[in-house]
Amino acid sequence: MALAKTAAAPERLDTNSEQAQQGVSLIKSAILNLLYRSSGGLTNAEISHALGLRSDQNGNHKNMLAWSILGILMKEGKVRKNGSYYLHAKDPKDGPDPKPAAKTVPTFF
Repeated sequence: MALAKTAAAPERLDTNSEQAQQGVSLIKSAILNLLYRSSGGLTNAEISHALGLRSDQNGNHKNMLAWSILGILMKEGKVRKNGSYYLHAKDPKDGPDPKPAAKTVPTFF
């Protein structure tokens, strides 16, 4: 379905794009939280099932939404893969992220 060319169309596209990006962000967060709580990682099918994202296209290309988001998270360095299992890049046993060191400004006397 094509959008009619009107003065309001670009605004709607911006809103639609923002909504889509918010949705992607929410799914990324849900996947990261799920992986963080799993001890041995999860498969794409397990992630899709746990988050209610299961899908297929006539029996093919199953669970593509979760798979695509996992790819983004891997590029961002937030998820790693071991065989068929996806794992949070940060091991929960490592504890919380350390606070970044305070930046110091060099002084010249």
